[in-house]
Amino acid sequence: MELFYINRKEIKTMLPNSTTAGMNEYFSAMSNGGKPFKTYKKSILGKVFVHVLSLMTGTPTPVGLILEGDPRKNDPDSMVDVWSEHEDYFFRRMNRLHLEQGTIREYKRTDAPSRERTVDEFSDDELKALINKPFLSLKNTLNKTSSIATLFRIQTLAGELDKSDKVMKAIESRISEVQEAKTPQIPAEIEEEL
Repeated sequence: MELFYINRKEIKTMLPNSTTAGMNEYFSAMSNGGKPFKTYKKSILGKVFVHVLSLMTGTPTPVGLILEGDPRKNDPDSMVDVWSEHEDYFFRRMNRLHLEQGTIREYKRTDAPSRERTVDEFSDDELKALINKPFLSLKNTLNKTSSIATLFRIQTLAGELDKSDKVMKAIESRISEVQEAKTPQIPAEIEEEL
């Protein structure tokens, strides 16, 4: 069996036809949120050659990968993802020496911290719910909003909901504040010349 490799590029080997065991598991894992079954990361700064099982070709194919990059910086080139139990078994079996010596270790990916959605991303229904909240809550949200387009959306929806003059004036005053902040100021010397 010949195995070729070039820096993280897969080159197929000539193998007899094999079963497609694990294919469904593999493609469902990739489509369901894209979270790998396991991730392995090299623990040294040098390059590490590993054997992986590629299921992308339709048949399981052994492929060689060179892991490079700095593992201390969580460089994606220093990691390899395994997408199914079948592929994990192959990886552990073919790279047993690396795993025993500690040059490759299992790595737990941490999910990126979820960020809070901004008012700019709200749908019209969510903005209507925001407008119907108590006045101080609405005022607090308006003060955090710096997008003129979003403020005009809020003003339009508040008009459609027939909100009180107090709410409409609060929205209009925030629009004028944001417009003034985004308008460039002309220096006094140039203004006198005009």
